[in-house]
Amino acid sequence: IFMEGKLSREIITSDFAGGFESCIDPALPGFLQKNRMECVIINGKFPERVIQAVYGKPVPCTAVKGNI
Repeated sequence: IFMEGKLSREIITSDFAGGFESCIDPALPGFLQKNRMECVIINGKFPERVIQAVYGKPVPCTAVKGNI
């Protein structure tokens, strides 16, 4: 998730209350908060990044935290 032209490494679900445009489903922040979960957003245009993330390797991504 990019904010002000830079990749955000971490974002809290309450930050979505500001109403900025994002690639995620609008229901995701509420779901993560309700279930006290977090997720990682990875650019799917680079399949190798998704594979690396599945194996626990570091990749450019944004952690969306709803478990705070």
